[in-house]
Amino acid sequence: MRITAIEEQKKNKDRRSVFIDGEFAFGMTAADCYLLGLKEGDEISSSELKKIKQTALAADAKNLAVKYLGYAMRTKREVELKLRSYDIGEDIIEAAIEQLVSLRYIDDVDYAEKYVASKRKSGYGDMRIKHELYRKGIDSDIITQSLEECDDTQEKILSLLERRIKSETLTEFNKKEKQKIYNFLNSRGFSYEDTKSAIKAYWDNDNNET
Repeated sequence: MRITAIEEQKKNKDRRSVFIDGEFAFGMTAADCYLLGLKEGDEISSSELKKIKQTALAADAKNLAVKYLGYAMRTKREVELKLRSYDIGEDIIEAAIEQLVSLRYIDDVDYAEKYVASKRKSGYGDMRIKHELYRKGIDSDIITQSLEECDDTQEKILSLLERRIKSETLTEFNKKEKQKIYNFLNSRGFSYEDTKSAIKAYWDNDNNET
């Protein structure tokens, strides 16, 4: 087999179309084409062609992933799912992911820590945060470690209660209002036990101040 043509792609001047024996074989970046030393007229074996195609596909997968990561931090699973949407082979995806992890483009530990800090700052409870991180594909050990970094659950609930409780005294804190508070905090991802403990602390603090 022989490389009969290497042409600049019309829609992307940074990419080249490589033709083998007059037929389009694959596309790759101009940089990779140069690094591999591909030239018109070169003879190429079937094994070499397969290896070059794999290199081109891996480079494309990495570039797609880097572009996707450029918009926001992503988890390993999110990047995998994105690459699968392009119908890229699993072996190519795996190789691209491994390279991006080694380069720290993908870092699930850092992602989880920043996600926990952001969500807690917004007033969300650990149950909800844990569920969301699990859905994003974060390993359970990483989730547990991230949530244990700074456990300020009661302080967060107390802050929310100060804005939500309308009653002046505990006796005025009726069942209807209490249920609304529980439902609200549950939707934020706080457990029943944490909510109950914080509500008690809220009224204890209020009594101590008076």
